[in-house]
Amino acid sequence: MFSPSVPTRSGPQCPECNEALDWPARDLPEEHILKCPNGHALCSMGDFRLAAREMALQEEFRLTRDGARSHAQRRAVDCPATRVPSMNSPCMNQTSDSSTESISAA
Repeated sequence: MFSPSVPTRSGPQCPECNEALDWPARDLPEEHILKCPNGHALCSMGDFRLAAREMALQEEFRLTRDGARSHAQRRAVDCPATRVPSMNSPCMNQTSDSSTESISAA
């Protein structure tokens, strides 16, 4: 079935021995060196935190970009430029009923 050299767990692994890595404790100081279960040095806790922040920011940027793109595509489908939107269309900027009141009062 599986050979011992093939990792059976997905996720981060030691680059030297392919041993599965777990999340480090939160309260470790920046200068603490993280090691795999077999003792191979990986990086400092400060480097780990920096890499984690960068990855989180990249993911947030990707989600924001993809969300904006998805929103723009929905708006294009809901509001095609070839037709005039109706008053009930999501394309109309319906701020309040005050504009309707001023028209009916006139």
